[in-house]
Amino acid sequence: PGVEPMAKKKQKKNDPKQLPLLMEVLYDQRFLESHVGPQILHDPKTAIVELIANAWDAGATKVGITWPDGKGTRKFAIEDNGSGMTAEEFKHRWRMLSYNRQHEQGPKAEWPDDVADKQRERLAFGRNGIGRWSGFCFGETYVVDTCKKGLRNRYSVARGMDKPFEITQKVVNA
Repeated sequence: PGVEPMAKKKQKKNDPKQLPLLMEVLYDQRFLESHVGPQILHDPKTAIVELIANAWDAGATKVGITWPDGKGTRKFAIEDNGSGMTAEEFKHRWRMLSYNRQHEQGPKAEWPDDVADKQRERLAFGRNGIGRWSGFCFGETYVVDTCKKGLRNRYSVARGMDKPFEITQKVVNA
């Protein structure tokens, strides 16, 4: 019983019999809920607090919330004037399931370049990267529209069928 380490054999270059077998990880549809907790995905109050905390961590000084009108013409949206993310930052942070915000970005908020008073110490709320999934509380898909260093990027984040989420980058004309 158990797993025994395989003895290392001298491999021949490009021998298909000796290439490692790559297996894709499979996810149950309940994975995301068990990973982030039901409040993030199903309680609008918790979800909104998480989204505002993300704006705080990005050094935002203004946060605007658009409420749905009930007719389907206006959807829930939250926007802020925080530091935004580059395409590389977004891809790294969103693809990592248990993103460690404290380790990756430090314990303090990241201020946008145009904020004059950066001397204030603002501790970040984010710790383990679960607040970003709060958008799923309001639908099966949400859009992240972000701008940093003059470059705007837009992504569609959708619940996946065989994986927790799928990300599609949308073309944006700045």
